[in-house]
Amino acid sequence: MAALYGVSELPGSNTISEDATRTGDETLCQDGHVSILWFNGFDHAWSGGQGASGSYINGSSINYAEYLGQYFATYNQRVDRNAGPVLSNM
Repeated sequence: MAALYGVSELPGSNTISEDATRTGDETLCQDGHVSILWFNGFDHAWSGGQGASGSYINGSSINYAEYLGQYFATYNQRVDRNAGPVLSNM
């Protein structure tokens, strides 16, 4: 995706953590278009976070759905959070 958007990785990484055992390393690219997330201590299953259960769901890593929601809310460039909605009777 970074190549598709023509962006490069920013230096350094962030640690995403729900507690000492559920962590991931996040690397962002220019303009927030791409995020690279490496789960620590994780197997080949959906990362559901603490208390997650079911087939192919791992509760021993971060909550990936929550991470994605926050990422999209932060980097959604289609939303102008500084302007109110425009209402019309048309």
